[in-house]
Amino acid sequence: VLTICGSAVAPRRTPGVLGYDTEDAWYGKGTFSFVDALERVLVKKLYDGKKSTMPKLHPAEEAYEAFWTIVNNAAPVKEYFTERLSQPRIRDWTAKFPFDSVARDAKIILFGETDITEDYRTQIRTSTPPNYCKVVATVDEHPEEFDNAVVGMERLKTIDYDAIVICLLPEQAQAVRDKIVQVVPDMASKIVYDFQKVPV
Repeated sequence: VLTICGSAVAPRRTPGVLGYDTEDAWYGKGTFSFVDALERVLVKKLYDGKKSTMPKLHPAEEAYEAFWTIVNNAAPVKEYFTERLSQPRIRDWTAKFPFDSVARDAKIILFGETDITEDYRTQIRTSTPPNYCKVVATVDEHPEEFDNAVVGMERLKTIDYDAIVICLLPEQAQAVRDKIVQVVPDMASKIVYDFQKVPV
């Protein structure tokens, strides 16, 4: 298969066809345009009958083993991870959004930036009809661990919303509910927690 290389230096230029015009300049300095390269391959057929001069590549297994050597020797104490990010990211379940407990078109707060939160967002967005309710903010006890889309608990006092949906596992939910009530006691009856785990 003829492969036209690209150029990171000049996006509209190409160093040519790999193994014919170049052996290693995958992203090297361009010598002609992509249109020229396509013309050379498809119209002028300049490479028909010619033999590729690519050097023999190392087997993929070598790169794979080298990768894990680097990973295993890199900062084994994992000081650059937060506790949350170092937790396993693979799961065999999906959290089911509590549609029965949240009114259609309600303005809600999702509390806790977790896998559950992502499941809820997806289900809200893809409901029938779409966008069952409006998520006005995502609040977390540790907003500094996330980007600017996640805010701290004090924002519960200033945002306009109808309900707070807790997006945490059962062993964390009650303690968080108590903290929310301390911050916004008038919302105690508007806190929704109906966690259901669905196997996938």
